[in-house]
Amino acid sequence: MQIKANDRAGMIPGIIVGASVAAMALSARWLPAQVAWHFDFSGAPNAFVSRGVYLTLMMALAVAAAVSVRFGLLAWVRGKTDALPIPNRGYQLAPERRDATLAYVVRQTAWIAATFAVFVLLAYLFSIRCNRLTPPHQAPDELVCLMAGILVVCLLWVARIAWYFRRPGQARQTGT
Repeated sequence: MQIKANDRAGMIPGIIVGASVAAMALSARWLPAQVAWHFDFSGAPNAFVSRGVYLTLMMALAVAAAVSVRFGLLAWVRGKTDALPIPNRGYQLAPERRDATLAYVVRQTAWIAATFAVFVLLAYLFSIRCNRLTPPHQAPDELVCLMAGILVVCLLWVARIAWYFRRPGQARQTGT
């Protein structure tokens, strides 16, 4: 199977990554000139950067996270596919199912990459909220909720993949 990094499966997640970066650029006006970007355990800011530096770092992080996940996983799929950690690997990678299995894995890399970009966007929006408070501060429990949310999304993603690769012989859909 020839796996193309720029296939249609990556279009919608790619648009999501682009929209995340655009949302950051459009919401930058809500940041103060000096952005509190690191907070201590009590929620008080202890590191500041300029708005431009913060915006650039966050946009770069969103793109770098998405690109490294997407293309890192694609390189892995192109390499040793027999080492893919999927349930029922022997069955799923049998010649008659190999192309469909690899196509599914490739589609999923695009979606997890988009998920990382959205997580960075949410962290960025959370920092806008923290910086708009007077004085700027971060409620640790809110940050924990954000982290728990991304963990739940990742667990659901893993469950979806496990469901797709369930016992051999069960019918499955080939959609995203």
